[in-house]
Amino acid sequence: MLSFSLSAQFVFKIPVKDAVTRHAINSQGKLYLVSDTSTVYVSNVYGIKETGGEIEVLLDSKSSNSYMVEIVGSKIIEENGRQRSVESDEYDAEWVMLQRKEGMSSPHVLPPVYLGRRSRNQLKELTVTASKVMFYHKGDTLIYNADAFVTAEGSTLDVLLRQMPGVELQSNGVIYCNGRRVDNLLLNGKDLFNGKNELMLKNLGAYTVKDIAVYDKAGRRNELMGIDTGDKAHVMDVRLKRQYSIGWIVNAEGGYGTHDRYLGKIFGMWFSDNVSMTLFGAANNLSDGSIPESGSGSWSREQMGDGESERQTGGLTYLAKGRDDIWELKGSVDILHLSEKNNNAVSRENFLSDGNTFDYSWRNSRSKSLHVNTSHTAFAKLGSKANLTVTPKFGYRHNDDLGNSVSATFHERIADISQSRIEQIYDAHPDMVSLLLNRDMREWLDRGHAYNGSLTLNSDIRLPRQNMLSFYGFGSYDNTEFDRFNRYMQNIGTDATPVSQEYQYFKNYPDHTLDISLRGGLTKFFTYHMFRLPIWYEFHHRAQTRTSEMSRLDQLTGYSPEDYPLGVLPSMTQMLPLLDLDKSYGSNEQVYDHTIGIAPGHSVLFDINADYGFLAMAGANVKASHRSFNYRHGGGESMIDRTDWLPTAYVYLNFITYNRDKWQYDINFDFNSSSPSMINMVTLPVTDPLNRFLGNENLSPSYYYKAKFVANRTTRKKFKHTIVAEYNAVQNAQARAYFYNTISGERIFKTYNVNGNMDGNVSYEFFFPFGRGKRFNLTTNTRGIYVRSVDLVGSYTDNVSFDTTPPKNIVNSFTAAERLTLNWQIGKHRFTAFGDARVNRYESSDRGFTDFTSWTCNYGASAVLAFPYNWSVSTDMTMYTRRGFLDSRLNTTDLIWNARLSKSILKGQLTFVVDAYDLLQQLNNITYAINAQARTETVRNVIPRYVLFHVQWRFNKQPKKP
Repeated sequence: MLSFSLSAQFVFKIPVKDAVTRHAINSQGKLYLVSDTSTVYVSNVYGIKETGGEIEVLLDSKSSNSYMVEIVGSKIIEENGRQRSVESDEYDAEWVMLQRKEGMSSPHVLPPVYLGRRSRNQLKELTVTASKVMFYHKGDTLIYNADAFVTAEGSTLDVLLRQMPGVELQSNGVIYCNGRRVDNLLLNGKDLFNGKNELMLKNLGAYTVKDIAVYDKAGRRNELMGIDTGDKAHVMDVRLKRQYSIGWIVNAEGGYGTHDRYLGKIFGMWFSDNVSMTLFGAANNLSDGSIPESGSGSWSREQMGDGESERQTGGLTYLAKGRDDIWELKGSVDILHLSEKNNNAVSRENFLSDGNTFDYSWRNSRSKSLHVNTSHTAFAKLGSKANLTVTPKFGYRHNDDLGNSVSATFHERIADISQSRIEQIYDAHPDMVSLLLNRDMREWLDRGHAYNGSLTLNSDIRLPRQNMLSFYGFGSYDNTEFDRFNRYMQNIGTDATPVSQEYQYFKNYPDHTLDISLRGGLTKFFTYHMFRLPIWYEFHHRAQTRTSEMSRLDQLTGYSPEDYPLGVLPSMTQMLPLLDLDKSYGSNEQVYDHTIGIAPGHSVLFDINADYGFLAMAGANVKASHRSFNYRHGGGESMIDRTDWLPTAYVYLNFITYNRDKWQYDINFDFNSSSPSMINMVTLPVTDPLNRFLGNENLSPSYYYKAKFVANRTTRKKFKHTIVAEYNAVQNAQARAYFYNTISGERIFKTYNVNGNMDGNVSYEFFFPFGRGKRFNLTTNTRGIYVRSVDLVGSYTDNVSFDTTPPKNIVNSFTAAERLTLNWQIGKHRFTAFGDARVNRYESSDRGFTDFTSWTCNYGASAVLAFPYNWSVSTDMTMYTRRGFLDSRLNTTDLIWNARLSKSILKGQLTFVVDAYDLLQQLNNITYAINAQARTETVRNVIPRYVLFHVQWRFNKQPKKP
């Protein structure tokens, strides 16, 4: 509890008026102390005085803290013969930030606060009030009210997040809110899932969530030092409803459908004040993200992934904390078994100065893998002046991959191309042979395992006079053992006799890496404007060994493919003479890095005026990276020894608003650098005659320039504006260029530095609630993108010098995109209409490139409908239209329809669900990519249409009250 001195007070005066009439109104206020980690209610004794049409806030004159005032309307009531002021439900609340500023006089009068009236219509005996507020600000915290969003039965957290204004959920679990990336996803303020966002997103039921808070959370260094150390993370905190915040939560689901589709899942959480645990297990063959998205209106082709997959996974996470947070243990163990089937058809047009060529390939693969990972973290406070964090990790992976491919290159585009026609080209298609450059047919098998372990130590020590020592240590070891079998046959031109035909076995081990880092730093903190000056030094060493021994199994006496299927090896005695030293290699790389820096950045806070403060952070470091690389193959040896100086710097500017109706701005500038890969500096052995790799020892470091601007504003009427602008450029980019043999189709690859690659984009998003009770809301996202792609491609016939740099190819692409989403919520129903249009323009002055414009337009509707007796229906229907592509196969119109029917009983504990996926059977997965080297179209297999019947059971139990 906080009190105020009567003898020395600083006074803020806040006029309060009706937003419509502009007349002064009676009001009340509640005062909150705002810190980096929380917003705490402060006693109103001597804190707030309420006068007619004005609120006075009395603070200690020496206070430099930040406060928030919650202002609500009030009315006078008579009780026991006395009059007193109570809160009125006639007005919505507003928040005002208070902060002392140097030179400010007392009393300080703030701009008026206008309270909006709550919407209320009286219809006979039925009262219709405003719908629930979707989001609001409490200090610097943005809070989304989960109950204001409608989700279908059985929906999980990811479905809820996709509806929230300003939130972008990517397919890999990365979350952005108002243009800023979320560093950590928390549950009730705790990192219970150990950074595994997707585990929480796909398993936590939406029905358990009370609200979601987004804020900057201070770290343990702040607590240790007792001041702002800049140790903050941008977090999204999912806060559960009270009945789910302690005790057990269990969700279980099982189902079976057409085409032998199945689904099984169990998820359990146990909460107490200081101990939490989750257990999870799942199995399905639904290719993961392919389940209809519960009527969210956000289903897209990108959620399908590649091919068809079947997975089984399980594990646990845990967290335990001591009293007063003097220690903490947390960790996770998870196991994943994954089976995937991928069938890809690729069409590629190569941009060449001597005339374009056309590649066609078909790749079919089956892969199986087992992954085991575990991570644990122990934290302890060592008295009041130090802390220690220890994090051990271990991982294991086993792979078994089998596949085959057919590919061919032609002088001209071929109509009605197919895999079978390429396989039979010399026997049945003489008309195509005359246009053929080369054909490649192969099959392969990869199998083996890898394991890794690491240990991380972190410690901070508080010194006198606001100084802090920091220590960091890291060590890891990785070991990989993989075998590869590769059988191929290659033809050149019209000759049906193969120019190369081999059965290769690669023994790719020993292969291991040792990594060690040690860092120490001293940080000096100054009370003036929160200024801090950290200086640190880091030593890093990496020792990496790679080996690949290639044997020609086709040179066995009496060899035939039938006798030696993929994966079968002869005896060790037979293997010895088959070793091909010219196609085998070994390498050893030693890296020694020394880095000194002033980062992560010191900050300075200034106040501009009553509405804005200005926060500036900056950091810089420079690394001296010495590397030695020893590469051996074919009886020869290459030695490379070099030192690179690699600078890094960043600047972060944040215009902090003290008035939520004003714009808030964030500006980031980043400069990074990286050394070129050593493997690109040496010539590799020729294991594939159509693809050779030359080394380039003259590569320079690459430099990356990034700038990002984010502006946000939320008005009193809950209009939400977000502007994001980004720019990225690369100097000395590492470009793998190639020289193309126009007679044989052979490619000679070599890495060069190239300049000119850049991209930029700007977007504007607007959220607009309207209508009676704010039941309608419109979201519009307008985006423009520019990409300049620069690459190197040359052609040759014979006796060419590969010491010269091939000519540049430059392609400019321009994209304009617009997405509109209209939602209407009434009761437990939600209707969504959406449209997403994108126009792409591709231009290049290079010979062989045809400028063109393509466009896509996706539009449709979704709904979540609740019916009597706990029946509900959710559905998505989207029309996908593409036009303007040079390949007619991409100019398609497809209608995709997914639906879900559910029925709940036993007060929602048991739900029966029917999912129908791709009802009209029009789903396909075709992607298009273009850069300075080629135009590529890829067709992937997708999961076929199915109907799935499944049952969901949920259970929660709270501990008995003592």
